[in-house]
Amino acid sequence: LQDVNERLCTLPGIHACVSLTAIDAATIRFISASEDRRTFLVDPRDEHPAQRKDRLLSDPLIAPRLLSEDGRWALTLLNLDSRADDLSDPSTIVGDIDRTLASGPLQYALTGPSVIYSALNELSRDEIRRLFALSAIVIVVLMAVIFRRAAPVLATFAAVCVSVSWMFGFIGLAGYSVNVLSSIAPTVVLVIGVSDCVHTLMHAAEQPGNLSAEDRIAAGIGPMVRPCFLTTLTTMIGFGSLVATGLPMTAELGVMVAVGVVGAFVCGMFACVVVAGYGLLPAAPAIHERFSRWSLATVRAG
Repeated sequence: LQDVNERLCTLPGIHACVSLTAIDAATIRFISASEDRRTFLVDPRDEHPAQRKDRLLSDPLIAPRLLSEDGRWALTLLNLDSRADDLSDPSTIVGDIDRTLASGPLQYALTGPSVIYSALNELSRDEIRRLFALSAIVIVVLMAVIFRRAAPVLATFAAVCVSVSWMFGFIGLAGYSVNVLSSIAPTVVLVIGVSDCVHTLMHAAEQPGNLSAEDRIAAGIGPMVRPCFLTTLTTMIGFGSLVATGLPMTAELGVMVAVGVVGAFVCGMFACVVVAGYGLLPAAPAIHERFSRWSLATVRAG
């Protein structure tokens, strides 16, 4: 136990280590709310192990706190330093602790807020992959129904994927990590990017078919750049304001979405220009008219 605790205390990010083999009077007073300043441990060479075990188990300040009543389990408290406490993903520190304990002969179990956050972050990373894949499949199917042409569907999906990659590249350079809260950022960027492309391409498809490529881009996409830019700007400012909360997890979510929506706007408009320029616009803009008729009928019926 002493050997393992010494290795734990030297790990990066560990501020203090409290256990049967690393304890002082101030710590005892803290965990017991007692003014007792007795010294509980002695040099192992000066005391027989059986005597030491009996002494510790009989001490009311040790047995219920740092040692189980049957003497089989000992508690080690690891204090993260102040900078580590601010991390939204403590997986690195928890992983180091786990590997250190696994290399020894002792059975162990980890608990505490950092362990829980690390496990939740790992689960969220696994779930976000499934959620993003499922969302992408549903959106691609809906775009295929609306566009009725493969080129605008593929261009829109490619633009969104590039913007999400852009976002992950930025957070990697910034030293951020995906946590429980920020794991929703890819889906948010996916929805915003696709909606911009759908609106823009449908507007371009409604223009007269005898226009040249330049005129089609100017008439169909040009008027949509400003509203899409304004929605991107307001979304970026809204999520970016989460930085002011001072909470690392919330701030990282705000930065990720803000960067992602900017990438979605740039990549989306570029994809729309390419699609319009090569005459690969949606083949059935009439579906937009049907939606309009359905909406108008609903309003009238209400």
